[in-house]
Amino acid sequence: MLPPSVDYETRYEKESEPWRYSERAAELLRHEYIAAKIRTLQPRSRILDVGCSIGQLTRKLKTVASVVVGMDVSHTALVKARTNCQSEHMLGPTRYLFAVGQASALPFRAAMFDVVISADVLLEGGFSEELKGQAIEEYARVLRPGGRAIFTDYMRSTGFDGYIALVKQSRLKIVSIEYLSDRLWYQFESLFHLFQNSFWVKALLRNLFLAQIFQRISRTLGRKYSKHICIVAEKPVENNPPIIRTSFPERDSRCP
Repeated sequence: MLPPSVDYETRYEKESEPWRYSERAAELLRHEYIAAKIRTLQPRSRILDVGCSIGQLTRKLKTVASVVVGMDVSHTALVKARTNCQSEHMLGPTRYLFAVGQASALPFRAAMFDVVISADVLLEGGFSEELKGQAIEEYARVLRPGGRAIFTDYMRSTGFDGYIALVKQSRLKIVSIEYLSDRLWYQFESLFHLFQNSFWVKALLRNLFLAQIFQRISRTLGRKYSKHICIVAEKPVENNPPIIRTSFPERDSRCP
């Protein structure tokens, strides 16, 4: 079995968008949900998007923050992400930077970010339990005191309590827990797996209105009809926090 970093690089080299997040209504709604959640936070001027893929969520943050850093294990994914975010960069005030790195060993100094996004990273990344814990501690390290981490991950509802416990074991304090009520949609989507390249099926599976109807139905059935959990957690403010000088480079040199 290939190491996750090699597997992801290979996927992005062979396919334009391996998981088709921009073609699937539930994923589009999830990204919109995260972006909307971030808009409610203050401050949010510096955001780190861990596991940013080709920038499907990253590009939605163009008016949300002054600096957005997209990070992924795949250099090829980041090249695509920068291209996808380029038009947003030209049209808005947001500055985009990109860096290759691992969630469990972030290549950033402490207290650099107001918000860290971990969207489908901890479970999808093939991490061991130890590495999951290390990744969350890394999120806490690079957050400023009072900063927020936003977690989403795809799993069976029976895994929700264990995921919550994993975050609780860290030094982050959970602020809110929500369930995205998307299980019915994924079940519906699976019916068309063999025909996913058809024009009409693509159009159907991108239909946000239909996905929202499934979401409303799932919401009435409780959390067991969710596949995604969303946790917002805060880094506690210390009584005597250290003074840390941070700065961003004048140009993005991590992803040529």
